Amino acid sequence: MSAGNTSSVAGEVAGPAAPAWIEVITLVLSLGLFGFVLYTALFGEYSSDIQRGVPFAVIAVLILLRFPVVNGARWMRLIDLALMMAAVYAVLYVSINGELIARRIGRLNPADVTASLLGIVALFEISRRTVGWILPGLALLFCAYAGFGNYLPDAFAVAGASPQRVALAGWVGSDGVFGIAFGVMVGVVYVYMLLAALMERSGGTNALVHLAHFATRGTRSGPGMTTVVSSALFGMASGSGVADVVAVGTANIPAMKRAGYSPPFAAGVQALSSIGAQVMPPVMGSSAFILAELTGTPYARVAMMAIIPALLYYLCVAAAVYFEARRLNLTQGGPPPLPMTLMETAIGVVPLGVLIWLLVDGMGPAKAGFIAVATVLVIGVARRNLQLSPRRLVAALVEGTVSSLPLWSATALIGLIVAAVTLTGMTNDVSLLVIKLSQDSLLLALVVIMIASIILGTALPTIAAYLLLVVMVAPALTGLGVPLIVAHFFIFYYGVTSDLTPPTALAPLTASVIAGADFWETCWHTMRVGLPIFVLPFTFVYQPALLLLGTTEQIVAAALSCGCAVLAFAGGASGFLVARLGVVGRVLLLSSGLALIVPDAAVAVAGFVVLVAVGAVQHYLPAVARLLRV
Repeated sequence: MSAGNTSSVAGEVAGPAAPAWIEVITLVLSLGLFGFVLYTALFGEYSSDIQRGVPFAVIAVLILLRFPVVNGARWMRLIDLALMMAAVYAVLYVSINGELIARRIGRLNPADVTASLLGIVALFEISRRTVGWILPGLALLFCAYAGFGNYLPDAFAVAGASPQRVALAGWVGSDGVFGIAFGVMVGVVYVYMLLAALMERSGGTNALVHLAHFATRGTRSGPGMTTVVSSALFGMASGSGVADVVAVGTANIPAMKRAGYSPPFAAGVQALSSIGAQVMPPVMGSSAFILAELTGTPYARVAMMAIIPALLYYLCVAAAVYFEARRLNLTQGGPPPLPMTLMETAIGVVPLGVLIWLLVDGMGPAKAGFIAVATVLVIGVARRNLQLSPRRLVAALVEGTVSSLPLWSATALIGLIVAAVTLTGMTNDVSLLVIKLSQDSLLLALVVIMIASIILGTALPTIAAYLLLVVMVAPALTGLGVPLIVAHFFIFYYGVTSDLTPPTALAPLTASVIAGADFWETCWHTMRVGLPIFVLPFTFVYQPALLLLGTTEQIVAAALSCGCAVLAFAGGASGFLVARLGVVGRVLLLSSGLALIVPDAAVAVAGFVVLVAVGAVQHYLPAVARLLRV
């Protein structure tokens, strides 16, 4: 392939246009990174210094090329070049001298420290260019505290370490920059981002959306229900909330508006449905792979444990859409879907089916992901899909690599934060503080952690908020008797829901732009409709059977009870059940929802009775319901 052709292919990638020579280098490095990850997935990994260092060097060069320090200032490219050389040198130094550095562990060698500092400086800069100032600023604060904390007043002082030791701990070994999070990014997440890009390019995601239209076209809530189902199906492959909004929201939101839903409501439903991509198996966003690694749980098991919570999540949004359609008395069922051939449907359904089957069968997520990629290619060749021409395949590869750049830098920077926190011993202090604030009450501890998760999540990507909180507060939950996997699920879910809360709610922001709605009004509808979702993580702790931790009878009872709770919450938040609800009816339904999640059979039965009674009074005694404001 000539240089002209390669630049053309790379140029097909969505995003800001870059000079042709940068597109060519992007293409070459993307192919190299893909080949490296594929080879090590099939034939075994190298030592962690090489396995994680090589991708870091490639990603650093790509980011510094595609995001110059000053656009249009050619001479400033010297800064980018110097940072590239620093990143490559730091990686090569550790890769070559790894065993020697390990033998002199504990001794400060000037060359070791210099290489580490160069690598960390390059990391700070590539992170600033891809994820903004907040996460790098937070990392710098933790590193400074670890390195200079012994100079602070006694109330805040820590034994800490010298700045040189902080740099070494952050850069050398598999506990810092190249820790678990970055290792999962190399071994698993990158493969699934490529799968999502390939599904998009091949028309597989369109096939999933088409199936959603086919399944929901006759329902009263029509386009609203189509939005929920199509986002769930697309999310199974993408694992990305904002990508989901862009991919399916451009068609779903206008359809909802035409059907009679208000623009802010349509945008809120799309945002909620799309964020659910991060909790919907089998992909579940990158955090789930790290959750599996940190808890020592096979990923297939994590995906199975996530099924009931994910279904409850989407039941919440679907119920809100249905109640809103009833409240507005909508009757439009949506336009009939366009016809699709069997092979067109297969390109979307079969790869996901193969992926789920392989994961359940026990295959590692990386190999399963590569086989799913191969399945897309085989079906594409079988149906002679022009969208799967070699040019478009390479374009999908480049697109997946470029879209993954922020995650690479974020996971590396989180590793640096973890190293700094470990040096200071802050994890024990924070855990003790949480227990002290909660006065040994599990419920109060959960509330404190929920608030911290939501606040931290408004400023950080989900994966960053999740990892930081797991390091800081998960020990507090396990100290109060919460199983490790349950504690991680609790924190993970609040890391996801934080994407729905302003001021940095990217999914509602993107949906509001598409809908032409006010951002703050969209956020209000998003949080109102998603009210049950903010309560759901508490049920993991008090009813762990939802995570398949219990007998069959316990699992069924917990699922039914929480399903009824979701309906009660959705009705109370929407102001509609069988008919419009008055103030008393809303309060009764919200109280019913709380009762139904309590792990006490008598209380749950009482909550169910209240739910049925409100519906029965509205249906059979409407005059009494209006009089009592039920």
